[in-house]
Amino acid sequence: MIRTILLKMVMIILIIYPWNGFQFIFTLGGLSIIRIMSFVIIILGLCFGYFAYGFKQYKKTFFLFLFFFFSLLGSLTYDRPNFPEYFKILGFAIFMIVLVGLKPQVKELRKWIIFSSYSFGLMLLVSLTDFLGFISVTNFNESLSSVGRGDIRIFDLVGPFPTRSYLGGVISFYFPIPLLLIVNKTKYRLIHILILILIFPVILFAHSRGLVLSLGITFLLLSILYRRTFAIYVLLFIILIFISFNYISPLFDDLNFIRLFSLNRGSANIQDRIRLYAFIETIKEILVNPFGCGFSTVYIPKAYDYYSPHNNITYILRSGGFFGFLMFLIFVFKILKRELKIFLKTKIITEKTFFLFIILSSSFYGLTHLTINFLPFWISIGVMILAFRNKINIII
Repeated sequence: MIRTILLKMVMIILIIYPWNGFQFIFTLGGLSIIRIMSFVIIILGLCFGYFAYGFKQYKKTFFLFLFFFFSLLGSLTYDRPNFPEYFKILGFAIFMIVLVGLKPQVKELRKWIIFSSYSFGLMLLVSLTDFLGFISVTNFNESLSSVGRGDIRIFDLVGPFPTRSYLGGVISFYFPIPLLLIVNKTKYRLIHILILILIFPVILFAHSRGLVLSLGITFLLLSILYRRTFAIYVLLFIILIFISFNYISPLFDDLNFIRLFSLNRGSANIQDRIRLYAFIETIKEILVNPFGCGFSTVYIPKAYDYYSPHNNITYILRSGGFFGFLMFLIFVFKILKRELKIFLKTKIITEKTFFLFIILSSSFYGLTHLTINFLPFWISIGVMILAFRNKINIII
């Protein structure tokens, strides 16, 4: 009974995640529905033994907690520790292990995948129609962009999220689902094709370079594997990029093709190099303290301010130092290497393939923005652990 309830809650979290947990409508004491449900899952999972069982399913989970041990040491020895972020990521890891202990079956994973795709598509439709002015939804698309011409600024398409970075992160997680459902010629394939088509204008108006990069690499990888199926979508993606960089972008100084690839366009645009500076400053700091700096922001001397690392690798390296970074790699490398190798060899889409590509797509986006601090990332790792244990391997 408890197991069924907890798995239903996980499915609800995945369904409402593209809507930012409906925070634009409801919060309880400042807490979102997702945070409340996650807390309940963690507590009940600990109390009813699902965490203990899940921990035993993958021996290298021990290395993940070594990573958190080094992150704690880094936080305690750093002058600006961020303990709320530490406990948030630790909570996600515990959630993941509880999920492994719950052992969702293939039928349940199918429901997660299908309903998540429908919810994601509806969010895209509402966000786009609100942005274009056809409807008006409270607290949608209210982020003033950092791009524009001179003093003129435009609005980003952000949907129910506070910034385009958040929206980009969510799209990087859910984007592979309709793609793979199309390849697999699943029931109601037309709906998933429409969802995929909706993604293109959303990318255009979100003004996110990281999103273009993430989706472009994912598209390229799947196009190589399934050339015939994706030929038309690759063409659409190329057309989108062409329109964006040659017709829309020139209207705004910060939206042109150079912005996508440039590292430095002068001191006025120092944020283009924030990721590089964050990595350099992080290396300098962990050379002094090999245990890292915990989950903290980075001080960039050239910008005279603190910034997010904007990169998963820098974030993990900074959090646990050299030792913690190594522990994290040991934890994830084996399961991802095996599943990716099997998929590339067989090209057969199973339920675990969806979560594998969710990890890959979000990791590509994680080169420009953080995605490791998104709950779907940890849910996907949990499914990969189950796949590694051969608990699930039936074709969708």
